[in-house]
Amino acid sequence: MLWPPCADDGCGLRLTGPDDPADPHHSGTVYHDFHSKVEILLIINVALLLIGMVMDTGPALLILAPMLIPLATELNIDVIHLGIIMVVNMAVGFVTPPFGVTLFVASPLCDTPPMRLGRKAVPFIITFLIALMFITFYSPKSVCVFVKTIYVKY
Repeated sequence: MLWPPCADDGCGLRLTGPDDPADPHHSGTVYHDFHSKVEILLIINVALLLIGMVMDTGPALLILAPMLIPLATELNIDVIHLGIIMVVNMAVGFVTPPFGVTLFVASPLCDTPPMRLGRKAVPFIITFLIALMFITFYSPKSVCVFVKTIYVKY
């Protein structure tokens, strides 16, 4: 089961490109195709939300982190900030209908169908998405809160 993270190194290289800008394959990278950091962060957020709806957090992070870390370093995104973005995206995806895993776990506990739970969860999901956008695009504050929490706690 260790092969997916090892195999992702090639995908990460495809996202950021080789080290030599004179290489003809360098122009086909994600960083070169999009013109702003905001576009790439929005695409990462949407992709992680969709993946978070259908996949467990642990395996998704193991598979996607090695692919996204080279892209984040190319864009000068802090790796801790990328980790926060990934975990929050997975958490939001876990409660988002129609495939949110948490809805199917909570459904028998509440004796309600998962889709009805999903409709009642929409205001919370909107709040989660607003917080996610704040975390994504205002990185100093989110990283600062994370670092202060770690240092105060331990």
